[in-house]
Amino acid sequence: MKIRKLNEARMGLSFKGLVDELNKINSVESANEVMGEIDNSFQAEKISWKDHETLYDIASKLYELYK
Repeated sequence: MKIRKLNEARMGLSFKGLVDELNKINSVESANEVMGEIDNSFQAEKISWKDHETLYDIASKLYELYK
């Protein structure tokens, strides 16, 4: 990951930013990274619990697709 991307992940991405990241998933590794970003965004209070669960569910399905 680039330094900018690491800083964004620590601060948390917005819902829209996470949706953009979901769209980039193309492997198990990228799915894992996005799931971590979803967790970070929730912890940084950028997204609600409901948004967290919805996005995590989508990322998990993509993870299974590439597994």
